[in-house]
Parts: sequence; C-alpha cells; structure tokens
Amino acid sequence: MHPLKKHSHLARAVAVTASLLFIALFFTLTSQIAFAGKTERAAKCVTKGDAKVSKRIAKKMVAHAIKKYEIADLVGDEEAIKKARKEVYGFLKWKLGNPTAICGQYVTAGQKHFNKAYGDEAAAALMGFDLPNEKAGHSQFYLPPQLVELRLAVLKTVVIPAAAKGLEAAYGIPAPIAEILLKAYAEEEAKVLKRLGFNIPQKYDFPNGLLQTAIDAKRDPQGTRAKLQRVIDASSKQEQSQDPAGGPATKSPAVSDEDEDVTDEEDVADLEDEQGQKSDKDKMVKKKKKKKMKKLPF
Repeated sequence: MHPLKKHSHLARAVAVTASLLFIALFFTLTSQIAFAGKTERAAKCVTKGDAKVSKRIAKKMVAHAIKKYEIADLVGDEEAIKKARKEVYGFLKWKLGNPTAICGQYVTAGQKHFNKAYGDEAAAALMGFDLPNEKAGHSQFYLPPQLVELRLAVLKTVVIPAAAKGLEAAYGIPAPIAEILLKAYAEEEAKVLKRLGFNIPQKYDFPNGLLQTAIDAKRDPQGTRAKLQRVIDASSKQEQSQDPAGGPATKSPAVSDEDEDVTDEEDVADLEDEQGQKSDKDKMVKKKKKKKMKKLPF
C-alpha cells in the first residue's frame, strides 16, 4: 500500500474514533448531570420535606409568570404576590394529589416542567383568580372580580338598553323602568358571581384566552370594554341579517303592481260593458223568436 494512502486511512480512523469518544463522553456527562440534578432534587425533598419544597416550587412559578407575561405593573403589592403563591400551591395539590406527588414530578422533571405546564395558572392567580383547589372535599373555581365587573359593564351599556326596548315593544313596559329593574338585577347577580364556585374536573386546562382577557381588563378596562362591545354589536347585526322575521314584507304573487293601480271608475266601466253586452244578446234572441212565430200557420 502506498504510504500516503496508509496515513490517510489511519487519520480517518483516528477521527472516527475521536468522534465516537466525544459522543460517548457527552452523553455520559449529560446523564451524570441529569442524575446529579435528580439526586440533588430528591435530597431536597427528603431533607426539607415535601410540603416546603412544593411551596418553593409555587413561589418560583409565580416569579416566572410575572416575567413571562410582563405583568409586574399589575400584580399589586407583596401581599397579592403571597396570596398568588398560596393559590398556586393549593392548585398543585388539587391537580397532582398531594405534596409528595408534587415532589415526585419535581425530582424527575425539575422546575422548568412546572413553569411550562402551569405557568398560565400562576399568572391567573396573580390576576385575581381563585384557582381550583380542594374545599370541603370538592374542587372549586372562582372568576376574578375584574371579569365580573367587565361583564356587568357590558350588560349595563349594551345588553340591558336593548332588552328594555324589546320589553316596551312586546309588553308595553316603559323602557326607562325596565332598564332600572334589569340593572338592579344584574348588579345583584354580579355580587353572587364573585363568591360563586364552580366544580371542574382535574383534567381541566386553563384557557389562555381567559387569562389574556383578565390581563387586558386590568391594564385597560375601557379599551377592553369597547372591544367586547364591538364584538357584541357585530354578532347582533349578523343575527338580525339572518332573521327572516325581520326582513321586508313581500307581496302576494297573485297581485301585480298593475292590479293595485286600478281605480274604482275603471271597475264600474268594465261592469257596464259586461251588462251592455248581455242586453244586446237578449235583444237578438227576442227578434229570432218573433220571426219564428210569424211563420206558424196559426
């Protein structure tokens, strides 16, 4: 074999061997780091206790949510943040079962898993949501006050005035009186909604749209209200265009425009012509009878 080819094959073999050793070393170090991370997290759960570690997980989730959704200007004081941490901790216990189960996921997946999987719930807690948790043996979920207030504002400005006019048209109830009564009812309903809990399954995934609406409502309540009003107006117009009862009245196909323009005088003239034709026929019949009578011998 030529000396140059021999050296080329040797260099290629050395390069392949080095690459394999690098890959093996990389995976070894990665697995060792991952194992070391799991070992360290497991040691925390054992030495500090599952409950304490779980509360720390909730604390880091809240901090991550503030940064991710850029809501530092909306979260309020330290008391509001502490309340959110408590809500998240209660939510994790409800979702996973208990602090031991929380620590189990923490050991295997780490803090990033909780930030990614339940970051929306942490942000919702900061926005005033009472997250689902165990109360009196069953799960409950509460709407945040700002969403209830936003719903009340839309009812007062859009829905109720239209409903009052509808009641006046259908039943004769004066619209101003109906509007006062409907607004009073809506205000009492809002008070109930703020403290009304909903039972939801543990598989429930918090909707991002609801969270974003809550953020928008807190940051720009007037703009969010106007946006919702535009959506409601567009929906109302679409329903009216699809409602056949609201369309224009149609004429009977048996009646044409020319028939509607006929006057009473023309009707009388037509009637007289018909009567005149009948009288002429009667006269002809009488003349024929007279001629026949003359031809008879008696």
